[in-house]
Amino acid sequence: TQTINSTAALDGWRASNGGGNTTWYIETGRNNTLTSRGYVSFNLGSLPSGATITEVNLRLYQEAVVGTPYSGNSVVVDHVDYGSSLGSEDYALTPLASAIGTLTSNPTIEWKDLIVTSYVKNDISAGRTRSQFRIRFQVEVTGTEAWARFESGDNYPPATGNLPQLVIKYH
Repeated sequence: TQTINSTAALDGWRASNGGGNTTWYIETGRNNTLTSRGYVSFNLGSLPSGATITEVNLRLYQEAVVGTPYSGNSVVVDHVDYGSSLGSEDYALTPLASAIGTLTSNPTIEWKDLIVTSYVKNDISAGRTRSQFRIRFQVEVTGTEAWARFESGDNYPPATGNLPQLVIKYH
């Protein structure tokens, strides 16, 4: 088993109004004028060549919830390829695979996990050096301020030290 932490410079969030951030935290949610989506990237370069991957678990630590974003809603994950930078254009990026699974549907402050084995294997077979994922609410609407925030690779205070992870089982 190998645990790969995310690449801090490629973690962050992008908003429907063109704004965003690649420091502090990964966020998804809304306010009266915009919606936001979170992004996380993992460098696959440390995996041994020829490894047979049996399971990959995406783990994100939900560190804060503002408002009631989960009222009838869930955070889903898209498999994406935004490359070596995260820009405003990535908000509307066409995913490699959309809504690959539900990361969470509750506000509990804890680790949230999703098995992403086939998507990481696809990245490797396609020659991509990173596995990248977008997190968003399944239903994206503007309205009362409501956010789910996840720890980023920046470990920015008041961070918990629970950095985003890909836990890869292989032989």
